[in-house]
Amino acid sequence: MLTIKRLYNHIEVAHVGVLFGFFTLGISLFIDKSFGVWTPLAVMVVGVCLALSAAHNAYIAKSTALIDKYDEQFNQKLNRERKSAALYLLGRNPSSDELEDVLDFFESPLGTKIKAGCIDAKQVYETFFHWIRFYHQASAKFREEYRSKEPAAYEALDELLEQTSKFEKSRCKQTDLLLSDEDLIKYLHQEANLKTESSDWDKVFKTK
Repeated sequence: MLTIKRLYNHIEVAHVGVLFGFFTLGISLFIDKSFGVWTPLAVMVVGVCLALSAAHNAYIAKSTALIDKYDEQFNQKLNRERKSAALYLLGRNPSSDELEDVLDFFESPLGTKIKAGCIDAKQVYETFFHWIRFYHQASAKFREEYRSKEPAAYEALDELLEQTSKFEKSRCKQTDLLLSDEDLIKYLHQEANLKTESSDWDKVFKTK
């Protein structure tokens, strides 16, 4: 849920104008004394609610634009990296460089943007949760080894999974969201566009 503090960061000039107008009206009614105390107060509260609602709408619009941008980046510009990362996790590629690239995408922009309140966690969940959960689980051993040298690595990725998992748990009424080993392998095959039979892998990816 977007906090009032973060929502405040998305208040624009037009929203301030609306708030100022309602506060001016409320003060005028209070000075007039003909409307008592509650009417001016109600007018001011309405002004605050409208300003916050407008700020929230602006926040969602900005978040949607960023999510669309990241979705395009992940599904079009990171295809080579995703294929190579899947091959590495399947033991078919000796280099982990592209896996790092994919994990870095979840770390930043997604993880850091959610933490900063720049994008909506529910929108990220709806667009990326499958990939967040899949890559987080599939790369567990890699990240553990990586953290032996850099303990703070991929902290934003952990938080990203935590924030988006809340929506999945609420929707599915489950507390354990771990994928089965069978599903992990299946999704790795799908991610790399691999065929069912391992004998076909070299033909698809021309690996040695």
